[in-house]
Amino acid sequence: MLIVAVAAKTKTDRYEDMARTLYNKRVEKVVSVLNIICLVGFGMSYIVFVKQTVPFIILKFVAKLPAWCDDTQYGQAFWAVLFSVSPPNSRCWWCSRSRSRAR
Repeated sequence: MLIVAVAAKTKTDRYEDMARTLYNKRVEKVVSVLNIICLVGFGMSYIVFVKQTVPFIILKFVAKLPAWCDDTQYGQAFWAVLFSVSPPNSRCWWCSRSRSRAR
């Protein structure tokens, strides 16, 4: 609740703005760098989680996967590359299919 109180007092809504208002421009840059490091860590954690769970879920509920994308080290590398280089705004085939049916 401290962040909410600070945001209300300083009338800002970003961590960087709060740092600039309370301290100075240098602290604002430090907060920006720390936010970037944190977000990169979250992104890497997501990639690791997905590369380990997607093959497991497919093996458990759907079918046996080919060797190049199963639960081996090479398969996990495939899933890690797939989820780390796919564009963030790309639409999956299922989403585009359901939108075309709704029109």
